[in-house]
Amino acid sequence: MSNTDYYKILLVHNNEELVHSVNAQFRKDIDEIYVCDDSSRAFKKALSIKPHLIIIDVDSQPLSSFELAAQIRQTEELMEVPIIFTYSKRNSNTPILAFTLGATAFLNTDKDLSLLVQESKLFMDLYQFKRLAKKVYQND
Repeated sequence: MSNTDYYKILLVHNNEELVHSVNAQFRKDIDEIYVCDDSSRAFKKALSIKPHLIIIDVDSQPLSSFELAAQIRQTEELMEVPIIFTYSKRNSNTPILAFTLGATAFLNTDKDLSLLVQESKLFMDLYQFKRLAKKVYQND
């Protein structure tokens, strides 16, 4: 990422240890990390901050992570924001449902946070590029 890019992440997770780890991993590359430990408030938070990436714990409560993703994908301002689902334990149908609802990635946070960091940077850069390309195209 270039130094001129400004990135915001919304992290929907209630695992304090993971939130701390993600904050530590992203601290040097991300300008703002917003944490929402209650998935029922995450949609409103996403609308207000317009993040460049949303990371959602598959086990989010009280609103399921999939209901949250569906709301995001049905909202014009957020429909193209990359979504990464994270999990520590999973049901065999979970990845299929996540991708059906528009997930960009599905990652295990128990194994290695560096993969989450690297993929997040890639998806935010692609999202920024896509937004810039749309602006250029609309001005032609």
